[in-house]
Order: sequence, then structure tokens, then C-alpha cells
Amino acid sequence: MSRFSRLQNGPARAWAPPESPLRIEYSLGLLREVRMAGGLIDAFGVLYGVRHGQTIRLVATRGRAGLDQVGVFASRVRGHVFLTEEDLQRFEKAEASVALVISAETGGFFVRDAAGFIETVRSYQEFSLTASAPTVPRTMRIAKKSRWHWAASLLLLPLLYLIPHKPPPALALRLNEDAGQVRISWNVPVEAELIIIDGARRISIPIARDQSSVTYARRTGDLKVGLGSVRTRFVGPALPPTEIEKERQTIAALEFQLASLRAARVAGAAKLISLQRRLQ
Repeated sequence: MSRFSRLQNGPARAWAPPESPLRIEYSLGLLREVRMAGGLIDAFGVLYGVRHGQTIRLVATRGRAGLDQVGVFASRVRGHVFLTEEDLQRFEKAEASVALVISAETGGFFVRDAAGFIETVRSYQEFSLTASAPTVPRTMRIAKKSRWHWAASLLLLPLLYLIPHKPPPALALRLNEDAGQVRISWNVPVEAELIIIDGARRISIPIARDQSSVTYARRTGDLKVGLGSVRTRFVGPALPPTEIEKERQTIAALEFQLASLRAARVAGAAKLISLQRRLQ
């Protein structure tokens, strides 16, 4: 019996949105284990399980016999479900197949798509950590108005300012490339300079708060992008030469050939003079 079959009864949930090439199976116990890893502080760690084809079964946050290191996790006390630059670095360093982010009582998985890119701004599908159905916004029942209801409302009003609010999501960059055109997008409004370093070329683009993306035609296979304090990098194949570059290469080859012919002509003339002197 394979390791995958022996762990068949463990997972109780499955994460398989249409955008994901992978199916992730996990249990509520694993989610609690990840959540408890942080407690009252943010925590990070490794996910262990087994993989069979395009299905990954997550089992624990601690390694044991029969389990492989298949992913990483980040457990945050509050905020939104997304991959920070540090999360992405841990994902790349561990050569992980999946990343799990839990924030408060919401979680989401992150995987590479068919082209090898990873969506960092949001998970393809978020889920609740509880076993019950997704929570719905609470509505206040409108009762018969009385002076007691008004008095209770006035007493509760100051408490609204004490309720903690979720901080805005951190700035994150995403790069998508199509036939040499790189689309640079970000998740929150920002007014700053977008810095693009394309090989030896450096470009600065002012960004207004109502912008959320820029399309750039890359010239090399190594692209570095910075917006505010966020930095990211794109590494891709070299682009084929354009028609102008082909013409320049042809001209350079002809100039080299012409210089070689001139050098051969000078050498031939010198040799001819030397022979004539010998005959005299």
C-alpha cells in the first residue's frame, strides 16, 4: 500500500479551484495546528505530507516518517490572506509546491499556475477555518422603538471605536509576461515612482493613485521592478532580435568583412613591394 493510500482517511476537506493545477487535501486538525503555531503572534513554518500526481495531501507541520516537505505556511493574527515578499522568499527557498496563509479565521492556499507564475495578491479560493458554513454579515433586528432601545444604542456607541479594525493590505507587485509584454500590477492605491531596471537600462515612471497597472515591453530576460519599498524580479528567456537589430547585425558583419579585406589588401601590397625589391 502506498504512503498516499495509507493517509487516505486523514483529510476532511479539499481545495481545488478551477484556476489551480493542483488539488490540495487537508484536515481541520491541520488548520488548528497551523493556527496554534502562532497563538498571539505571527508564525511561519513547514507543511509535511505526500504528493500523488497533481494531488497534495497535507498532514502536519512537523516531519515524521513517511512524510515529505511539500509546502510552507504563514499564520498571522490579523490582516488579509496574501503572500508577502518574505513569504514568497520562504516559498522559493524551500522549493515548495504549496503555501498556506491563515489570517484570523480565514485561510487560503497559493500554488504556481501552468505557466509557473504564482498569484501573490490573493488566493484563488479563501475558506473559513471553522467547520460550519461560511459566515454571513450580521444584521441587527429592528425592534419596536422605545426609549430603552435608544438608551442602549447610546451606551454602545463609544464601544464601536474600541473594536479593532483590520489594517489595509500590504503593497504587493505582480508581473505577467506575454510575448515580451510585461504587465506590472499592484493591489493597493499608491502614488510613487515605478522603477524598472531592464538589463543596463533604468526607467522611472510616475504612478498616480488611480493607476493599478503598467505594461512594459522588455528588452532583456532580466527585469527588476520596484514600487515604493516593494521589489520583485522577472527572469525569462532572451527575446528574438527585432528587424532593426537584424539589420544592425548585418551591417556590423559587413563592416567586419570590409575591414578584413582592407587589412588583406594592405598585407598584399606590402608583400608585393617586398618581392619587387628582391628582384631588383
